[in-house]
Amino acid sequence: MPFLKLFENKVKNTIKEFKLLNKKDNVVVACSGGKDSTTILYLLNKFDYNVQALFIDTGIPHSSEENRNNLQDFCERYGIKLNVVSLKEEYGGTLGELRARKANNLTNCALCGILKRHLLNEKARILGATKLVTGHNLNDEVENILLNIFGGNMQISLGLGPKSGVTNDKKFVPKVKPLYYCTNEETKNYSKLMNWNIVYCDCPFNYDAFRKIVRKIIKRLELEDSMIKENMIKNFLKILPELRKSNLNNYSIFYCSICGEPSRNNKCKKCEILN
Repeated sequence: MPFLKLFENKVKNTIKEFKLLNKKDNVVVACSGGKDSTTILYLLNKFDYNVQALFIDTGIPHSSEENRNNLQDFCERYGIKLNVVSLKEEYGGTLGELRARKANNLTNCALCGILKRHLLNEKARILGATKLVTGHNLNDEVENILLNIFGGNMQISLGLGPKSGVTNDKKFVPKVKPLYYCTNEETKNYSKLMNWNIVYCDCPFNYDAFRKIVRKIIKRLELEDSMIKENMIKNFLKILPELRKSNLNNYSIFYCSICGEPSRNNKCKKCEILN
């Protein structure tokens, strides 16, 4: 069977195995313009799900504009609605400006992640989404687990998995990852065979990311065991339900006293930074 069909079947089977989506869902895909989110946006549209794209413009020089233009052309080509949200319009500055003014103690990736997570959930909810799809693949999930272990934040890993999150809340849009079993290379190969306009280089703002070090560690480990990523995820999914169950009492949902969005504390991380 050709690679394209094998890849598409892997995504279909992941959706079916974990019951990630159904045809009645109003699906919003978090899109960066990169290979992963573009691929899953295309596939869900091809599989006849009701999809629209949501792009967060971080204002990174050259990179944000190029990715936005590529995604806009892609959505026009396939008849998909594109929603664009600007960090500068929402929070008064681009990612670089906010980092310089308000968050010198955070890495670029940490700041970007905090701001984008809040915006994606808020805007997807406003768009009436019943599911928020992200392009996280197998490599991303393994990296996240190791990052949380090395950072002493294993409790955060309880929110990982094909269906993200530990508890349900009316203000949380359920987040799912249909590329969960797809490797980085598989997604890259698929997108290249489809001949889409995609920027394949790393984000120019992730020069201070610890994730890069973790990625190198995984590559070294793969020289000893080529199945290490798959085995790690397989075993993580085995213990995840029990871990969530035993830690459920430690999770409380608050609403931020400033913005009203769901938070683990009285004030959310986004508002701690911006205020």
